[in-house]
Amino acid sequence: MVTYINDCLLVGPSATKIKALKVQLGQAYDIEDLGPARYFLGVEIHCDRVRCLLWVNQKAYIEQAIQHFKLSYNGPVIPLSPGLIGHDSSSKPLNTTEIRLFQQLVGTTMYAMV
Repeated sequence: MVTYINDCLLVGPSATKIKALKVQLGQAYDIEDLGPARYFLGVEIHCDRVRCLLWVNQKAYIEQAIQHFKLSYNGPVIPLSPGLIGHDSSSKPLNTTEIRLFQQLVGTTMYAMV
């Protein structure tokens, strides 16, 4: 079971056990079954139940991050290549907004790495 605030994702090899857990949760809480997961916390989910295969990707999350931070992707880049974030000791200190933006960029990137 994966839970984030009020969203819950149930995953397991047995549909019967998952259904039983849904019944138990439904007795204790007001829940809504949205059916098979297709998207959860920025992760797109594709499942082939016949072949027992599962694919996950974060393409939409990464595209949203690129738009949010006004970045563009034109092919491979060297991590933190010169000029990407640009700050040297001769320039003025970063202001609070710039620091917060950098922290958000790092956090967003770390979430996509998981």
